[in-house]
Amino acid sequence: MARTAQGRTDVRQTRKDAWKRTLELWKPGIVLFLLTQLPLVLITLLASKEMLDAINAPDQNTSRMLAGVSYLFFIIFNTVLYVLIIRLFLVGRNDFLKLPFARLAGNSGLLILKSFQILFVYLLALLPAAIIGLALAIIPWLRLIGAVLIFIYMLFLMGFMMTLVVRFMPALMGTTVNHSVGIRDAWRRMKGHTRSIIATLIPAILFSIVLVMVLGFFFSPDQISTVEEYFVLLRKELIALLLLTPLMYLYVGYVVAVFCEIYKDEWSVPLKV
Repeated sequence: MARTAQGRTDVRQTRKDAWKRTLELWKPGIVLFLLTQLPLVLITLLASKEMLDAINAPDQNTSRMLAGVSYLFFIIFNTVLYVLIIRLFLVGRNDFLKLPFARLAGNSGLLILKSFQILFVYLLALLPAAIIGLALAIIPWLRLIGAVLIFIYMLFLMGFMMTLVVRFMPALMGTTVNHSVGIRDAWRRMKGHTRSIIATLIPAILFSIVLVMVLGFFFSPDQISTVEEYFVLLRKELIALLLLTPLMYLYVGYVVAVFCEIYKDEWSVPLKV
């Protein structure tokens, strides 16, 4: 990867390399991205109240159990896929599947563990908002001022969360190639990349929000009253995903590729396939 005269990573060259990598890996990348969406479609429809009513689910406990099992499956299944996606961009199409099942399971577990560490840091940042909310409940005349403060603080939290994702991402990526990267080390080394990556992230986030809204509008579970209607809606949503996944891959895959190019540059160690 090219560097500037000051020894820093050349952002423009990084983006060019990431875009080239995204286009090179489009076939396996699109397949993996499509697989990450399929369980979400099934869970959203299957665990909906309308679908449960259509299959005559006996009580609310059944609904909760079905939703819980579905989302647990979604988390495990997609964690494995995220490991494979990151490996695809780090080690290439010829080697990203070359790992035994035990190591894949171990890497997926480490990815979840690291994610919980990052989530814990974010939850600590939520404490001031909780304190403000408690003060509002006790002191009524603070409500107007408090509402403004909470709005400002929520904007801060959005920026803080994106910063956490950017600065800690290498710690997550290292788990996929058996390279231990501490969250402190990741935070320190990613300092100079934060702004450029957040600028890259924002369009991808906006695209994802628009995509979810469009799918939710056109494929709402409210349309379900029978099992037959469920399968009709499922078929339509799967067709929409097939059409939209290549576009989603270009956006999100490019962001992943940017992270991987920076990771390979900052942590220049032999990547274990």
